[in-house]
Amino acid sequence: MLQPRYRHGRCERHVMRGLNTVGIRTGRYAFIRYATSESELYDLLDDPLEMNNLKGHGADTLRVELTGVCNRFVTCARAACRASLPADLRTSAHMTARIAKAEERARRHFYHY
Repeated sequence: MLQPRYRHGRCERHVMRGLNTVGIRTGRYAFIRYATSESELYDLLDDPLEMNNLKGHGADTLRVELTGVCNRFVTCARAACRASLPADLRTSAHMTARIAKAEERARRHFYHY
């Protein structure tokens, strides 16, 4: 695979051959998109160990939105990379705490510790 080249503090983007993966983790969702155009989507509140890939119409709508977010961040530079997530993808501190507790419970159950 090619390594990115840097010129004047900016990365020149290269098209690389092979399996490239792009992902984003919001407060509630984890989304991974492969170069093959396949993707995985997990609801971290209901599935904190990312074992069940979401499917269905609601998941397809969310995949489209997260694909747009991934595309925006893959091609961003400087201050544009600090852009906020769309409002419906943001989580409150309370929701973040619920997700962390769900993950801890799932790890305890799955790994028996």
